[in-house]
Amino acid sequence: MLTIGVSACGSSSSTPSSSSSPTSTSASAASTGASQTSAGAGDGVAAADKKLAALYKYQFFHAPPATSPPAQRGKKVWEISVGLGLPASGLFAESTKAAAKALGWNLTVYDAKLDPSLFQDGIRQAIAAKADGILLYNVDCSLARSAMTEAKAAKIPIVGAESLDCSDSKPGDESLFSGTVVYPQGSFSNWVRLMGTAQADWVIAKTRGKAKVITFVQNDLQTVVILNDAFRKELATCATCKLVRTVQFTGGDIGPKLQEKAQQAILQTPDANAIVSPIDDYMTAGLASAIQSSGRKDQLEVIAGGGYAANLEIVRKNQGQNAGYISSIAWEGFGASDSLNRLFAGQKPVDSGNGIGIYDNDHNLGTSGAAAVPIDFVAAYEKAWAGQK
Repeated sequence: MLTIGVSACGSSSSTPSSSSSPTSTSASAASTGASQTSAGAGDGVAAADKKLAALYKYQFFHAPPATSPPAQRGKKVWEISVGLGLPASGLFAESTKAAAKALGWNLTVYDAKLDPSLFQDGIRQAIAAKADGILLYNVDCSLARSAMTEAKAAKIPIVGAESLDCSDSKPGDESLFSGTVVYPQGSFSNWVRLMGTAQADWVIAKTRGKAKVITFVQNDLQTVVILNDAFRKELATCATCKLVRTVQFTGGDIGPKLQEKAQQAILQTPDANAIVSPIDDYMTAGLASAIQSSGRKDQLEVIAGGGYAANLEIVRKNQGQNAGYISSIAWEGFGASDSLNRLFAGQKPVDSGNGIGIYDNDHNLGTSGAAAVPIDFVAAYEKAWAGQK
């Protein structure tokens, strides 16, 4: 069974409201594209500082749309989740249940249990149940193309959240999604790219343009590949920063194997001063423990992302992580539900306002719990669905 569904993002917080495994590979800056002579270190640091200031102040978020078609009540909706055993998937399901209640929908959540062979089964069960609409969480079209084609033929709208349409994975292929969550950056891919650039800007700034980075890439999860590519491109704006090692792994490695890979990478790369994990989940699945046991915890600047309570506690206690990007899975659940509600009403999905921020030892950390987002999106959506202005 392939564990492909580890979320690419996801703070659980909202404001109050009514992978055979490739071995670790070392790469020079020249071979990875992690240096660029057209920009000096000073220029790179100044630009990173400016971008970080905006990320710390949540300037990439904005309020959800103030108006909406009224709630299209009485709809039968199925959600196909990559696996409810993952914290992110559970949070998304909780938020869509809350949204469904506000919208007057009958929601069924199908648990694919991290088994890609079950994605199509879930979609086909939804078709057989005569669902009015389908929500996907972390289920890429390429892994369930046949069933999605059948849903499209049955005229059942599909909305993807943290999921790539077939046309996203392979330009020119048929699009099988009716809509997606829409972000201030546009597409899900663009939202993920902002996560990667945000991580690079933090590393550049924290090392003052002298970053020597170990990065971890789950190469069977496309969203992580996209995020890492964006990180590498942004790191290249700093001429004196280097990507010194890339550790590749698959979903099946998450846990002890990943921890062992991390321990070896840290030991074999004594000049590294920064570590980048695309998502918070990897930190709690062994990376933080590997960093602590290395004896080099205080010599490494470590960033992940999502904003889970467990990760913020690791940062607070200085246990192997120093920072992360902030996103909100709960907001995504409401945004996905809003997109489907608009499709039911004959309208197109619109920008949800769910952006990206940064937390670290000195910013947006709080004293307990997950990373917070600055807007009460739940109240905003419920008000719009009720026809209130």
